[in-house]
Amino acid sequence: MSTPPGVVAPGYDPGVAAVNRNEGQALAQDTAAARASQHAAWRDYHQAVQARRQTIAMIHATQARREAAYNRAMDAWHAQVDACNSGDRQACLAPTPNPGNYE
Repeated sequence: MSTPPGVVAPGYDPGVAAVNRNEGQALAQDTAAARASQHAAWRDYHQAVQARRQTIAMIHATQARREAAYNRAMDAWHAQVDACNSGDRQACLAPTPNPGNYE
């Protein structure tokens, strides 16, 4: 439907249309900003989860290494006790094995 210049078509208000256009653009910008912010938050979250997994893996590796060193020190201590019980005076006087020396 066409209207002569200077006449407003029924149901159409140029002022309202302009405001709606501006509101629509503002809403689109707000939505894009919210999506970008949410994307950044998810990225940060996933990086934090990955860092936590790496930290836990490092803790487990350290614990396994320390337990293995402790087990080797205990084996040496048992051997030392057996030698002492067999009459080896040096084994009796030797210090207890230190697990830190077996890492």
